[in-house]
Parts: sequence; C-alpha cells; structure tokens
Amino acid sequence: MNGNSPMDVIYVLGSGSKWQNNELRYSIRSVQKYLCGYRNIYVVGADPGFLTGIIHVPCNDFYRGNADGNMIHKFLHLIKTSGIELSEPFIYMCDDFFFLKPLDVSQIRHWYSVDLARMPDSYFANRIWMNRLKRTRDVLLLKGLPALHYDLHVPVPFSKIHFPEIMSRYDYASGIGYTIVSLYVNNLQDISPVKLQGEKVDIFKSLSSEQIEALTSSCQFMAINDNGLNQNLMTFIQNRFPEPSKYEVMIQPNPKHKEILSWLQDPERQFQTGLELYIKYGLNRFLKINLIRTGDTRANRIRLVSALCSLVSYPYEKATSVRTQFAAGFGLKVIESLPSEIRPEPEVKTSRSYRIKKHPTVNYDKLPADLKVLYDNNIVLNREIASRHALMAASGDAQQRSELMKEMDEMLRTKQDNWQKIDTYLAVAPKDEEGEIIDTNLAVDIQKKITAARSYISRYKSTDNPVVKEKVDARIAELKSYGITVKI
Repeated sequence: MNGNSPMDVIYVLGSGSKWQNNELRYSIRSVQKYLCGYRNIYVVGADPGFLTGIIHVPCNDFYRGNADGNMIHKFLHLIKTSGIELSEPFIYMCDDFFFLKPLDVSQIRHWYSVDLARMPDSYFANRIWMNRLKRTRDVLLLKGLPALHYDLHVPVPFSKIHFPEIMSRYDYASGIGYTIVSLYVNNLQDISPVKLQGEKVDIFKSLSSEQIEALTSSCQFMAINDNGLNQNLMTFIQNRFPEPSKYEVMIQPNPKHKEILSWLQDPERQFQTGLELYIKYGLNRFLKINLIRTGDTRANRIRLVSALCSLVSYPYEKATSVRTQFAAGFGLKVIESLPSEIRPEPEVKTSRSYRIKKHPTVNYDKLPADLKVLYDNNIVLNREIASRHALMAASGDAQQRSELMKEMDEMLRTKQDNWQKIDTYLAVAPKDEEGEIIDTNLAVDIQKKITAARSYISRYKSTDNPVVKEKVDARIAELKSYGITVKI
C-alpha cells in the first residue's frame, strides 16, 4: 500500500436504513473529522438525497437474501464504470462504521479477529449472516486458503485490480452468498494481517448513555447495527459529530419544505394532515401503505414524524422533541379517517378468493386492461431478471457480465415505472366504504364462476367418464387460478 497517495473512500448504500440514512450522514462527518489522506468519497447504490460534492454511482440490489452479494455486485459495477478515476487501492466503508480518533489512510490495515479454521461449528450461530460466514470459511478451506475472519465492521483497503479477478473465481450470487471481506482478503497474497486488539467497539445491543460513553472512550472505531440503534446511541452520535460535513446539502426552503416545516412546528399538528403530506412528498411507497392501513397509532406517529423530518433534514434535537410530543398526544384527539380517494385497498383477506397475492396492494381483477398488461409484464420481468442472475453467476466473461448487469438495470427501471403507474391508479380509483375499488359486475361475475365450478366438481368428482373427468379437472384448474385449493 502506497502511504504517499491519497485514497478514495467508498460507501456501499442499500435502502433499508432504520434512521433515514442518518447513519451515513454521521459516518461521513467522522471521516471528515478524523481520517487524513483521503481524496474523494463515493456512494454506490441508493441516493440518500442530502449529499453534495461526493461521487454517486447508482446501482440496484439484485440478490434477495444475499446482502454481501449485492455489495460485491456494487463494487464490481463501480470499478467498471469509474476506471482509472478510482484510486488504487481504495478504502471500503459502510454507513455503520465510525472513526472516533485521528487516523491516516496509510495506517488502515487488514484487521482480523479469529482464525475461522480453528472455530467449532457452534461458533456460527444459526443466523443468516453467521451461516454466510461459515459458508465462506468452508469454501476457503476447500481451496486450501487461510480462513481468517476479516468481516469486522472496520475500514478495509481494497484493490480495484485484484477485487474483480478474485470475485470471478466464486459464485457469490447463489444462495446466501459469501461474506465479502473475508472472501476477498483471504485470497490476497503478500499481505500482513493484523489482529484487532481492542481498537474497535461494537454497539450491537441497546445500551445506556453511560455504557456507550465508557465503551467508546479509548477506541479508534465504532460499529453499530439496528439492534443497538436506540435513542441513547443516536444522541451520542449526534453529540459526537454535531457539525455538518462539507458534503451535506444546505437545503433552501421550497413549497415542499415550507408545508412540512409548518406541520412540524405546529403544536396542534394532526396525524391526517401529516400523512397527506407524506403521501404527497414521501418516497417510501411501503411506508405510505403501512401508515394508511394501520392508521393513527403511537408507533405510526413516531414513524411519520421521522419520515417527514428526514425529507427536510430537520435538526436532530428538534425532531426528537416533535416525536416525543406527538407520540405523547396519541389518543387525546379524535382524528378523522382519510378521504377515500387516497385510501388504498385493505389487507388481503382469504375470503376474497379472487384477490391476487403476488403484489399485496393490487386487486388484479379490478385493474384496467392497460394496467393488467403492466402487472403481467412485471411478473415476466421478475423471471427474466432471475434468469440473468443465473447467467451472470455462471459466466466467466467480464464483458458478458457487464451486458447482463445493464439489461437487469433496465428491467428494474421498467418494473419500478410499472408499479408507479399501478400505485397511482390505486390511489385515485373510486372505492367503496371498505376501501375496495368499485367494480361490482366483475366481482359478482367471478363469484358466480367460482360457485358454478364448485357445484360441478361436487356433483361429478366421482365419475369414471373420461370426458366428464376432464371437465372436472378444468374446473379445478379454474379455481386454482383464483387462489382456491380443491381437495377431492
């Protein structure tokens, strides 16, 4: 590693932040405050929406249940698209790593904790990530390589030259995948691993403020996860890094911000009004659906305030105060129900046998013909994306893998556009008092078909006549198309 050359810092970002991506905000503040010798900051993946002066490389997650596979995919995408502009080596970071003391990039080592080859199977707790770590150990030992544990939530130097070549040897996309750092570093030659000796603290469970202060007092790094991210830890992080970094956008008021700020600052704020604001300006479709379905609860008040605060980068202390006050006011006032034009369909009910369950917010039979085409296209796209995953995992040709990645990116964009059009229709379609889209004729017609099919099956299920038996089988298939299983 060349200690005289500045290195780029690379963050890989998904879309599952518990804290509205404030983990990334404060991690970058820790980099600016304590890390010396870095050059550019890259964010690969989702765009948090509040950064400037960084290099953002969009890249979607492809692998369900394989977080490390998604990270590997993003690094490969970054290396291919950035070329010579990316430093060699660069520093791998995640939004749950924080620097707590000054450090130069040249001092970042390949830190490890234990030799996995010496650990019994009982060491690998029955959790998906530990199973992935065990799987990584097994494949390394099978290839006659060392199996040190490098996945420690600390910064790691990566080589843009060696990383793609190493990953091409492994089927990282299949199943639950492999852990990225241990897989990569154990394949390197001529490195000097350094055993971690208390330089880092993990906050992986809920702790008091005093416990957090004591644990972090002498550490170089801090790592967190969702289990540890309670109010005490949020306050500690905010107090430790209070000054915005040069990479944060200073948001100028616009109509969206004025409306949201007006609601946040109103002591008489209403849940219904805040929800309408989030439906209008928010980005998280699933949060919208959940808030509308479950209504005004104490937990939903906290979620709503947090979501609106993140849209306008509301100061942390003020956001905490608003959340506390708004949650405490639950049950003191009667909130009117939402108007029907923004109310989605209710939860899937098994009694409504014609409801399609592949997309829980869609009643397929009540969609217009053009939207049914989009819905069907998305089902096809799911299969096409899965097939390209398999092709990419089996291919050793870098050019072919790149072309497959581009195809999948385009398919994902098309699928997201289709869902957006369907969601827009669901938000404005006329509904009855139960939130069902009004299309009585179709519902009655389907129910008649179900009743007739059941009657025919019941009458002729014991027949030996092959012609009649064929008709019974056709009725059974028809019922299955409506999600009804028939036992004979």
